[in-house]
Amino acid sequence: MLTVYQSDPWWRLDLQNKYDIGTVIISVRSDRYDLANGAEIRIGNSLENNGNNNPICAVTSGFLSGQTLSYSCNGMEGRYVNVVRTGLVDYLSLCEVEIYGKRHMKKQLLRLKLVSSVNAAAVSDQILKQLQSALSLHISDFKLSWKQLPYKEKVKVKQQKNTGSCAKILT
Repeated sequence: MLTVYQSDPWWRLDLQNKYDIGTVIISVRSDRYDLANGAEIRIGNSLENNGNNNPICAVTSGFLSGQTLSYSCNGMEGRYVNVVRTGLVDYLSLCEVEIYGKRHMKKQLLRLKLVSSVNAAAVSDQILKQLQSALSLHISDFKLSWKQLPYKEKVKVKQQKNTGSCAKILT
């Protein structure tokens, strides 16, 4: 891939979802390797300035003819991965770009109130399967936790007929 001769030449990949990017691997052409040195690898969720304002993961350097280099991004979150040579009027030349990461999943809390005489701990697998099925979730990391409130005695106050006095009845 070779961009046109332009100010701040750039290349962008839209991952379509947010990912936690671990590694970006860039391979350069043997005849244009110098046109990838000094490029910023930017990762983020903004398209401001074509995505070229997103945070910097790394700056490329040391490319030799046809070489492949790896850059660690330590789980930076983003939908867009840009490679941009800022401050230059030139070309950007890349042969191949590989991006490794995992889908960014926000932790969400689902709170349910179960009313049952069954101990929830005894049926936790069934509860989890029913939740996933009912909500059509495709989740690889799921934690189910709960606390069981202590049993409380209900106290009813019943007024006695004609006496005007009250009696407690435990149920």
